Amino acid sequence: MHRPLIVLCLCGLLATSARADDPVSTGLSTLPAPSTYQLLAARLADAATDAPTREQLATELTLGLDRATLPEGQVAEILAVLKNERGSFARSAVIHALSRCSWIPDSLLTQLTWSLPSVPDEDLAPLSLAIANVQTRAAVKALMEAAETRGSDTPLAPQHAAMDGLARISGITEFGYDLSSWKRWAADVAAMDDSDWLRALARGQSRRATQSDALASVLRTKILAAYRAQYLTASPQGKDSLLGTLLDSQDAAERSLGFELLNRELAE
Repeated sequence: MHRPLIVLCLCGLLATSARADDPVSTGLSTLPAPSTYQLLAARLADAATDAPTREQLATELTLGLDRATLPEGQVAEILAVLKNERGSFARSAVIHALSRCSWIPDSLLTQLTWSLPSVPDEDLAPLSLAIANVQTRAAVKALMEAAETRGSDTPLAPQHAAMDGLARISGITEFGYDLSSWKRWAADVAAMDDSDWLRALARGQSRRATQSDALASVLRTKILAAYRAQYLTASPQGKDSLLGTLLDSQDAAERSLGFELLNRELAE
């Protein structure tokens, strides 16, 4: 390996260490000031806003919804967007952002449920996931009703989207799209008191976390194997580029692979 590349790699590692506590460099975001929520919603509604920017604005608008006390105006602006007062593009972006939240307040549930019949097909799945993120028995009821109101002459996509939402809130994957199984589970949920529901919810979230960790582990293994194979077949310039990327990665496993490949180069 060329000595300049080694120097560059080591400099990159030092720079990575130096910026570890820098919120800008690590991608951490600060919560918007209360006065900015109207501005965020207005930019979402602007027809000139491109799709990537709209996605970022929706993420900022929905940031921190799991806080005990929400800033004045945040929920009001989200509700206005969900009511389609800011246009369909804004509503779609916010629905997708809400689907990525870990939890959202139940004050959004009614409007989310009312949106089910009117959203386009591409928003059905994220809308159902957003409803699931409310994590209440009322959310279970809304999703179950959405799954049951689809007749034999209507598309399956809305029903499947509702059951995907039930799978998220419950952590149950083995039911698939078996409506009768979900009906039995929803009936059990309806009979629960608050403490029973909280225990069931905790079990479901723990099940989801375990499934996510297992999937993430499989994907991580495949990604690292692909990097290793790419490195072994790359040109000298390609190897240098990939090595620099791995050593500068924020991911510990990728950096570890970078050190492994670097040591191999130094030993040759």
